This record gives sequence, C-alpha cells and structure tokens, in this order.
Amino acid sequence: MKNISLLDFFCRKNPNSKQLFRIMRTSIFFLLFCSFSLMAKNANSQNAKVTINKQGARLESILSEIESQTNYLFIYKKNVDVNLYKSISVKAKPVSEVLSILLHDSPIAYKMEGNHIILTKKEIAQTPTIKRITGVVTDKAGEPLIGVTITVKGESQGSITDMNGKFSLSANIGDVLQFSYIGYMVILQALISVVRTQSTEAHHWC
Repeated sequence: MKNISLLDFFCRKNPNSKQLFRIMRTSIFFLLFCSFSLMAKNANSQNAKVTINKQGARLESILSEIESQTNYLFIYKKNVDVNLYKSISVKAKPVSEVLSILLHDSPIAYKMEGNHIILTKKEIAQTPTIKRITGVVTDKAGEPLIGVTITVKGESQGSITDMNGKFSLSANIGDVLQFSYIGYMVILQALISVVRTQSTEAHHWC
C-alpha cells in the first residue's frame, strides 16, 4: 500500500494570516472600548448635577453656568429668546430638573440628546373660542326682516331671523357672517368683536 503524507491535504500556512488576525482583534477591542467609553460618558452627563444661585439673571448666563459645571452644550436658533431674566436657586440638582424649573413659565422648550441640549420655541396651539352671537336684522326703515338666513361663510349651519328679526348662532372672532334674503343682496359681516346685540341693515337688491 502506498503511504500518502497528510501534509498533502493541507494548504501551507500564510505567514500574514496571523498578523491579520491580530489586527482584527485589536480593531474590535478598540471599537468596543470606544463604545463603552461613549456610553459611560453619556451616563455621566445624564446624571450630572449642578448648583446654581442666581436672582434676576439673564437666561443666557444661567445656561452658561450649567455648561461650565457639566459636559452639556446648549444649541438654539435666533428665534429662541435667551435674554429673559430668571431667578433660580438649586443645590446638587439634575440638569433635567433644573431646566424644568427654569423654563416652566417661559416660551422655551428643551430636548436632551446625548451631551447636547436643544432649545426650541414653544408652539402654542390657539384653540378657537366659540361664542354665541345674537343680533337683529332690519331694513332701511328700521323694520325687522323675517326669514333672513344667517350663516358663517364656508359652513352650512346657521340661523334664520324670527318675527322680530332676531337671530342667534355660534361663531368665532374673525369669522364672516353671510346674510341672505330674497330680493336683497347678500351681506357679509366680519366679526371683529363679540357684542350681545348686533343690528345689520340689509340693502334692497339693485
């Protein structure tokens, strides 16, 4: 029987493979070290506490004080007013708690992202206030007009004047009331202010 050497079944070792493995192992270790360092840094930032005692100071100076005591950096646009005057007295309080106190009654909101604190202008949602509008529709002679249709422009619901020319409907300041009557031109009346009684004269269709 012919003897076959086992060496014939294996490739020769590449002298550079060992060095390549070392480089890969070193790179992975370095990446893991950086990741853990970054996580630890963020954790320390989130747990950072500050001591501040300022009365009637500009908000900008208080923010600078927080930056000097921590690794945080404030970022904001020009529309954020940091010239407000604020008073605050805290001792060894987390930055998030200090900001909540500092910006509670201000038009500024904040968001913490890593070592950055982003300040933005609060968006105040204006909820329209619906009022009950009442009024009287008369002609040129001062006689009440019966059956005049009053609607808020752009809407279908409205009101019709009664025997005394009176009407009542819900509308907001800034809405436009539309008065329609057979034989008369359509009258548009903008609501500038809310009054209990509003007399509107309808002109004859020309």
